[in-house]
Amino acid sequence: LATMPNLTVYSPASREELKAMLQMALMREEPAVIRYCRGSLPKGGGEAPLEYGKWDVLRPATDAVILATGTMLTAAEAAANQCGAGLVAMRFLSPLDTELLDSFRKNGTRILVVEESIAAVAPRVALACSPCVVRSLAIPNQPVAQGPVARQRARFGLTAEGVVSALEALRQQ
Repeated sequence: LATMPNLTVYSPASREELKAMLQMALMREEPAVIRYCRGSLPKGGGEAPLEYGKWDVLRPATDAVILATGTMLTAAEAAANQCGAGLVAMRFLSPLDTELLDSFRKNGTRILVVEESIAAVAPRVALACSPCVVRSLAIPNQPVAQGPVARQRARFGLTAEGVVSALEALRQQ
């Protein structure tokens, strides 16, 4: 979807962000998609005001930063706290926050993109941040057996422990 011209793709991490994004999409009167994954969105979060096309920096980047989409923010936050990594909530999947990505590129920051879907955003982040090391933690692009959300996340490493492991591997590269 992100390749469609003038289409905004929103990625809420909480119910409050979903409401704010829906209001923004209606006010902008432009094509929009609000993407959230299976299950329900948690309450809380989204304290920073919603600014079009800007991501929410929750922890400043260090040598590495985790970019998390939607519901993956909870696992990513626990991992960032444990590992001392930066943390960014990717509120918009299109457009990308190019200003923030430029700062990562200039600083040579290692980037881990955590998505609860196939790796749709990570390749675009890698292109925008080249030559930075960018890795993706996502569901493989293959058929996935149905099951409870928690079991599927654990199967693909989309848990705090999985994010910590992926971040440690990224720092070794």
